[in-house]
Amino acid sequence: MKRLITGLIVIAALTAPAAGAGTPRTVLSGMEGTTIELDLGQEICRVRAGCHASRELFAGDAFREESYTMNEPRSPVKEGAASFLLPGLGQMRMGRTIRSKIYFGLEGAAWIAIGSFLYQGYSRENAYKDYAVAYAGVSGSDCADEYYEKVGSYLSNNGPGGYNEAVRREARDLYYPDAAAMNAYYDSNRIVGEQSWRWRSESAYRRFNSLRYGSDDAYRRALYAGMFALALRVVSTADAVLLSRDENRTLEQRHGKVSLKIGHGAGGVSLMLKKAF
Repeated sequence: MKRLITGLIVIAALTAPAAGAGTPRTVLSGMEGTTIELDLGQEICRVRAGCHASRELFAGDAFREESYTMNEPRSPVKEGAASFLLPGLGQMRMGRTIRSKIYFGLEGAAWIAIGSFLYQGYSRENAYKDYAVAYAGVSGSDCADEYYEKVGSYLSNNGPGGYNEAVRREARDLYYPDAAAMNAYYDSNRIVGEQSWRWRSESAYRRFNSLRYGSDDAYRRALYAGMFALALRVVSTADAVLLSRDENRTLEQRHGKVSLKIGHGAGGVSLMLKKAF
């Protein structure tokens, strides 16, 4: 702080005759640790980010003062929105490099997981559908998911222990002793014709279910990864909002405004130092 004030006093003393002749000059006031570059001829000044400064332009005995802020307070809304759009973006904008890299890494890992699990689920789905065609006599691989659940639950559609026998039992449980209702229910829910199937062996039946469960599990993991990506956005948004508020609070508490006013008159140069707490 002493070095800053001393430097400004020296500059003011050296330029006092020019001011008396009516030459404009720039006087900066800043806080301790402020980096200042001053060019009286071109009125160029640089103040380190995070500091407030005031500028006085004067010629002769008349002068006017302009106050400005070199670093505007952070907007929690903007930083939070940036981090929701891309986790870590708000943190990067505030200079939190390590934090932003962690969020970027987690975001990238989440999308890689989503893509990998979706691909795995799709590949296994095609595999179990083609497997049913080859080993169970299913007519095609474009049937509904409910159909493949039935194929994976019964060794065949007809015969002892088959799907149709289970439908008949269910009709009896629901409508007995109404025979007409039982027959109607059985006819509307049984599977015959092109949709018939019969597994060649129990091992093929178990292999089919293994592929089907693997596909469902991969899709479920893709959903979990998507939920993680959404939760990561929420956490990153909240973190960015809190960081911006803390940064604004710290800026207000630590950066009191220090001003050095230099006046020039017929009697010489006058200095005034002022700090706001």
